[in-house]
Amino acid sequence: MVASPADFHGTAYVTAATHKDSQLVASGVTASNWIDGAGNFSLFLFACGAGNLLGWITASLLTGLLFKFDKDICTTVARGRKGNHRVALVAILFGLVPLSLLKSFGTGLGVEVLQNRTQLEQLQASKIVNAVLDDQRRQLKRLEAPEAGTAAVKEQCRSGQATLSRLAYGDPRWMSLQVELYGEWSQRRTDWSRTTRSGQRPICVELKLLEDAQRQRVAAERELLERSEQKRLRFGNDQRFLQTSFPERFAATFEPDGTFRSPVQLVTVGIENFFTMLSRGQWAAMGLSIYVLSFSLITSTVVCALVIAHSRRPGVALSWSDDVRQERDRWLAEQLKAYDNDAAAGDTDNGGRPW
Repeated sequence: MVASPADFHGTAYVTAATHKDSQLVASGVTASNWIDGAGNFSLFLFACGAGNLLGWITASLLTGLLFKFDKDICTTVARGRKGNHRVALVAILFGLVPLSLLKSFGTGLGVEVLQNRTQLEQLQASKIVNAVLDDQRRQLKRLEAPEAGTAAVKEQCRSGQATLSRLAYGDPRWMSLQVELYGEWSQRRTDWSRTTRSGQRPICVELKLLEDAQRQRVAAERELLERSEQKRLRFGNDQRFLQTSFPERFAATFEPDGTFRSPVQLVTVGIENFFTMLSRGQWAAMGLSIYVLSFSLITSTVVCALVIAHSRRPGVALSWSDDVRQERDRWLAEQLKAYDNDAAAGDTDNGGRPW
């Protein structure tokens, strides 16, 4: 959980300046990790379930692993001495930079989920309500569209009327076509809607009944849609409107108290809302989330620059140098040998007696 200065320099040769710089880098890595850890822990906690012990344990473990992995990546970059440049470059490009960005956005998302839970519930309710009303609008458009059966009957009626207009009144075909289109004179008061079989009705009468039935269905669907829209306006709260008007759709997403039934869905909605506002430039509406994200990005950038620059300092490179370590060990061996020789010579001068 805390980066050690010893992780950022070797042991071959360490000056006071190198150790002080390593302390600074270690402090920066630790501070950045704790800032990002707080936000990411909130994100993990809500994703794993904040209402149970297992969720807290899992979120803690994931945050700890994030700390550990980030510290190891920073250490790998700091050890980019001779012979390890490629490893350090890979760690920078595929570890340090992407992980820093991921942690920063995770921090912003964690704050978004933590502070805007009520708003996210309303957003999801609005999304569901919009989907329901859109379904009703599509249904209305389908009902308003001419039906295939009605179109065929309409064409027969129109064609028959055109033919009837061309025939003379005394033509024998005029009477038969008149009956086929409108029925006999004796049937003028007949309630054709009670006739169960449509084939028994005159063609133009059949058309009128079909169009009347369609108008009734359209009027009923339009009235249903208008009532829903007016009721939504009266409530002024999409979650309450959804609960009272479409309880099944409400129960599929929310608990009776209005909280999300699934913690994963809460995080999903939070991520969607966060990146939607970010992409649209609605930064003022993001409130604390955008501030924490910016702060995290700044600290992560500074830490990345510190770690990369620290690995290239001459003192740090010397601290990892095998040549320096070998030369140090050789010099120490010589000093110890010289010390032993001096000690032996002192014993001889003393008459061979022990000190």
